[in-house]
Amino acid sequence: MNPLLSTALLGLAAPALFILLTAFGLRWWGGARAELGLAGWVAVALFLGGVALAGWPPLPPVTTTQWIGMIALLAGVSVFPAAVLPPVGRWLFRAALLAAFLWTAARPKFAAAWTPGQGALSLAAATVLVTGLWWLLERRSRMAGPFRFVFPLGAVMALGALLFFQEGSLLLAQWAGLTALTAGAAWLGLAVGAPEGSAVPMEAPLGVVFPVYAVIAVNALWYTDLPVSWALALWAGLALPAAIGVFRAKG
Repeated sequence: MNPLLSTALLGLAAPALFILLTAFGLRWWGGARAELGLAGWVAVALFLGGVALAGWPPLPPVTTTQWIGMIALLAGVSVFPAAVLPPVGRWLFRAALLAAFLWTAARPKFAAAWTPGQGALSLAAATVLVTGLWWLLERRSRMAGPFRFVFPLGAVMALGALLFFQEGSLLLAQWAGLTALTAGAAWLGLAVGAPEGSAVPMEAPLGVVFPVYAVIAVNALWYTDLPVSWALALWAGLALPAAIGVFRAKG
């Protein structure tokens, strides 16, 4: 087998298999603690999958893609303080965290392409958009079963990986595929390991997966040939199934 292909398969499949087994075990033995514990392991799996794909990032990271693995680890740590904050404080904390994560993608634009005003506006708009989509997806995750929530989300995330590859970034495509596979494995493991009739907690793993994927998608928008219309279609594909589910549940 081609060494490049085998490395890519290892980087994509090994973390997903690890998380599937970990999720099953945590759900079976950990009860309510499984959600937070799994979020931490998802972060570790994403980081190590990134290492398999692109090597160890320098400290501090230099390029925007080198930051993605570190963002996964930071997102994994962030779910613990977020879990004890009141709702308003939790979302303010998450918005600030997203702004910091998106800043890692925006730095080259600030240095070479944007005026300070353009940069501030672009960063603020991206933060508001991503925070709002995260809120919507979290609401949907509470209302839908794991398969009705995860399959549409995972399908759109995988489609994003194909778009990023088509528009010239193999590494972003690999990162997007890794994130989609790891997310699907996490929720599948939680669902399979859950006692019959019990709820499947998904908010904490989503708190790792979604910020990482958002940074990947923003990198693709800002640094590849991905058309803005396709980027908007990708975000709409993430948002519309969740929005329809939320409003149906309210009705």
